Amino acid sequence: MEKGIILCVDDERVILNGLQGQLGRDFGADYAIELAESGEEAIDLINELLAAGNDIPVVISDQLMPGIKGHELLKRIHEITPATYTVLLTGYSDLEAVTEAVNHANLYRYITKPWQGNDLILTVKEAIKSFYQDQKLDNQNKLLDRHNKELEVLVQERTKQLQEEKEKADRAVQLKHKFMANMSHEIRTPMNAIVGMTRLVLSKEPKPEQLRYLNAIRMSADNLLVIINDILDFSKIEAGKVTFEKIDFNVREVLQGISDMLYTKMEEKGLKLLIDIDPAMPQMIKGDPTKLNQVLINLAGNAIKFTEKGHIEIKTVLQKTDSRQLTISFDVKDTGIGIAPEYINTVFDSFTQAGSDITRKFGGTGLGLSISRQLTNLMGGDIFIHSELGKGSTFSAVMVFDTSEVQADEKKSEKPDQTLMEQLKTLKILLVEDNEFNRMVAEDTMNDLLPGIEIHMAVNGKDAIDRLKTEVFDIVLMDIQMPVMDGLTATRIIRTTLPGRSSKVKIIAMTANVMQEDVKEYYAIGMDSHVSKPFKPTELLQKMSEVMKDVIPVGRETAQIVTPLIATQLSSVIDLKFIRQFTGGDADKIKKYTAMFLDNAPKLLAQLEDGMNTRDNKVIKIAAHSLKPQLTYMGVKEEASQIALIEKLSDDKVNVDILLPLIANLKLVCSMAFKELNKDV
Repeated sequence: MEKGIILCVDDERVILNGLQGQLGRDFGADYAIELAESGEEAIDLINELLAAGNDIPVVISDQLMPGIKGHELLKRIHEITPATYTVLLTGYSDLEAVTEAVNHANLYRYITKPWQGNDLILTVKEAIKSFYQDQKLDNQNKLLDRHNKELEVLVQERTKQLQEEKEKADRAVQLKHKFMANMSHEIRTPMNAIVGMTRLVLSKEPKPEQLRYLNAIRMSADNLLVIINDILDFSKIEAGKVTFEKIDFNVREVLQGISDMLYTKMEEKGLKLLIDIDPAMPQMIKGDPTKLNQVLINLAGNAIKFTEKGHIEIKTVLQKTDSRQLTISFDVKDTGIGIAPEYINTVFDSFTQAGSDITRKFGGTGLGLSISRQLTNLMGGDIFIHSELGKGSTFSAVMVFDTSEVQADEKKSEKPDQTLMEQLKTLKILLVEDNEFNRMVAEDTMNDLLPGIEIHMAVNGKDAIDRLKTEVFDIVLMDIQMPVMDGLTATRIIRTTLPGRSSKVKIIAMTANVMQEDVKEYYAIGMDSHVSKPFKPTELLQKMSEVMKDVIPVGRETAQIVTPLIATQLSSVIDLKFIRQFTGGDADKIKKYTAMFLDNAPKLLAQLEDGMNTRDNKVIKIAAHSLKPQLTYMGVKEEASQIALIEKLSDDKVNVDILLPLIANLKLVCSMAFKELNKDV
């Protein structure tokens, strides 16, 4: 390695020789002492030394030199080699130069002439030490920067790898979701026809031998739906897509509903269902009644499946309560076959049952208990088993709920009341469904439930849009997956492009896709509600009544329109009594107001015509509102013009088609009024 350089710069040779001698004695063994007699020479020498790879720890320069002054030289040296430490030799009178060097040349020290030997040596020694400490630190920083860059590259590569893996996982989840949705649709669509038609035939008082076959079909279809629902529920739980409600509900009503749902199965097997509710149980609690119902139906259904004689008991025990929460144990006990000890720890595993012989004999997916336990865990609890082979089992689902401040009598009934049922019978429905059997099931079911309801058919989304352009409907029952145009695309077009009430028609999705993501999308694009296929008649009625609250049905709008008075049957429509009173009988004023009416009324009629042609309710309403007082001034009675009724019915909720006879009558009345007034004028 080349020796480090100590450079001395002075225009006096004597001083340079003195510096060389003194510094050589102390540093000559390790450093070369280089000399320069001017600033220019020093700069050239520095460039050569640096080019040769030499370190220059210290430069010592005189201040007063011809050409480049000392502080200017040190400033330029600092620009060339910022790491070099600089020392200025100067007299006391050169403090201004020292200040300049400190500010602009990063001056390390200055030494006054004549200098003390020890002062010079100590200054140079400290400068050299600082130079190499800086160099070492700089090398460490460079090494650290290199390591950081290498680490950044590794992190970027790993991040990219993780991102690719995440994208693969997301694609897999999307593919799985799509598969589950398609599977649900493909199975539920024919199941809707099977379940619906079976239900309809059962309501027609079939023969005893037919009843046996129909019940077998119904039970098989119900079992298949349980399997489909289990698979979908498992998929949602696995993907972390399950959400929980926090609503007030009555525990006793939930248990009664479970009893009603299980009644038929219990009767078929000759079993008894016992329900024991803890007397300390409050009437209302807060949580998710649907998820609770699902857990208990799974547990009780499982108990029925494995019990041939005896009873099933659902017992509730209030284990713990405070001002905010309640811990409740729902014990489902049966007198069935029981579970062998070696299988107790595996019955909650997915797709697992207590032995392959159990699966062969009793069927099922092995998902019901797994789903129940996972739901219970998500509700802050767990399921525990006590079982004895040959004697029965007890499944205890312990869950945490919030306390409720709502009293039982404050809870409103969710069943459609008789008034709403009567209203539903007046509805005009558009059923959009490509499957012929599903159309048949829906139409027959609604005709049975709501005699007199008006049902029209469309076989795809495009067909539905074409119908809505020319007709008004109260509710559209919209299938989702259809050829030509699907239900989602049709809904978007209805909401964004159709005029008037057609764009605001109530849309209920009737779909075999019951995944939560799908349902969210239905609401996001503007659907008002949804029912899953195969649909339950009571659920469909409930959803129809919910969306029609505070909405006037089409049939009732029409009923509000009294048959217009035939204008041609009137001998006269004008009565100037009001205008004479208003003007005090002033003939000029009467003539003025009459002329204004004859000028403005035709323009307002033209606006009404434009509104009707463009199906713009707002334009119709404004024109009718402006024309109404003018007709009043001319003495045209409401019974003749019905202008107030036109204004009232031109609300956004009304289809303009119902205004056609009223507008036609108004035009005749106005035509008669114009003739009468022109004659008088």
